[in-house]
Amino acid sequence: MSRKIQQRNNSFFHVSQKEETTAAGPVPLPIFYYHASALQCYYWVPMDQVVPLLEETPWTPAVFRGDQALAGLAWYQYRETDIGSYNEVGLAVGVYPQISKKPFNPWSDFLAPSMFRKLGFTVLHLPVTTEIAHTAGKELWGYPKFITDIEFSLDQELFAGEVKDPNGKETILRMTGDVFGGFPFPGQNLILYSKNEDQKLRTIINVKTVFKNLRGTSFHLLPGYSNHPMTAAIKVLGLYERHPFLVQFSRNFQSRLNAGQPV
Repeated sequence: MSRKIQQRNNSFFHVSQKEETTAAGPVPLPIFYYHASALQCYYWVPMDQVVPLLEETPWTPAVFRGDQALAGLAWYQYRETDIGSYNEVGLAVGVYPQISKKPFNPWSDFLAPSMFRKLGFTVLHLPVTTEIAHTAGKELWGYPKFITDIEFSLDQELFAGEVKDPNGKETILRMTGDVFGGFPFPGQNLILYSKNEDQKLRTIINVKTVFKNLRGTSFHLLPGYSNHPMTAAIKVLGLYERHPFLVQFSRNFQSRLNAGQPV
């Protein structure tokens, strides 16, 4: 019996779904992710390195300390989902909608229940490995997806990942790091802001997992020779050859990707 069938008895997935039509086929919303591995890396980035990437968007960077903004690089290996198995990597920065009143303390907002939280992430680049994941992400949420090869390995002691350039044999980025130890902490729902045509959207991703959290001193983000815009964005953020201040990983990651709501 597949894990997908087994997880139908999991109360986390006892949520009604509505089918949406896309050019690549029907997609149920929310999309259920039954069995996955995830690794999320967080970096402090000077504000002046984030602002150029948000020009002509309705989002403003979230400031956490001094002039530091928050950037994230998230890796996912989705083994069983409603839209099949695929890998994904997201490069994102912490933001607020420009129309919202910023909270006095971004940390308290960051930890607030997702229904009340204003702080979220906007995705700058989101490579995936399948057509249905690509088409659904672009048509339903306006996510900046592209299809390419993504390697993902999370064994007992080491993580290794690589994103290939979709237009050639070059590499956009590689990452390696040690993943033993760490202290457990419950996963937190994610808020993603996106713009789909003229509609600004706020999307809640419900998360069920226990992450292992560790310092990212062993993690290395290495540049490839690709000229892809994702390569350029990582350079603008200054992430290459830097260590994340926090790494979270899980080999038993589950989530529900909900429909976006107008901002």
